[in-house]
Amino acid sequence: PFSALWAAPDRLDTHSRRFDGVYAVRSFLLLGFTAALVVALSRSLPVAKRSRRLVTHSSRLVLGATSISTVALLATWPLVGHSAIGDASGLAMGVNLAHTFAMPVWLGGLVLVVVGLRGERAADLAVVLPRFSRLAMVAVATLVATGTFMTWREVGSVSALTSTTFGRVLLGKLVGVLVLLVLGNLARLWVRRHLSGVMRGRARLGPTPAG
Repeated sequence: PFSALWAAPDRLDTHSRRFDGVYAVRSFLLLGFTAALVVALSRSLPVAKRSRRLVTHSSRLVLGATSISTVALLATWPLVGHSAIGDASGLAMGVNLAHTFAMPVWLGGLVLVVVGLRGERAADLAVVLPRFSRLAMVAVATLVATGTFMTWREVGSVSALTSTTFGRVLLGKLVGVLVLLVLGNLARLWVRRHLSGVMRGRARLGPTPAG
């Protein structure tokens, strides 16, 4: 039940003290992250110039709290996953953390670009998209590299890719990743082709005079 989130780790019925402890910590981190996110979203109203410095300082504090809680939340998955057992578990947990971190950087940034830069802010796409395209490429490369390592560690042999349920599910996942890579490359080429001209035009015109 939901009330078990507030129970002491040794009272939960999973027969694993490490699992219980990590999940209890994750629950409280999730609450802290939610609180920081609510505070961040509530600070979108315009403020007077005399309080702008104070708001900027508090915004940095909220951003720092949200970032720390996000990384801490992500770290709880490798601690109780497949990477936490077996040989070279320390290395595997680090690789798993990088894998888990790259995914929200990519997908979260994509959501921000699609949802946040519309209407009056659509013109900012010419600046944001090329930068996000490079960031997305790094994130996807990290996903592929770390995913390859974890695949090799989990499956252990080529024959296991077809002889086990885990291997067959993994093959399906790899097909999906290949499709995403193709679509991502097409999007990258579109960004380069359509927005490079816009950026060059802005450079020639220079800053718009105040008036």
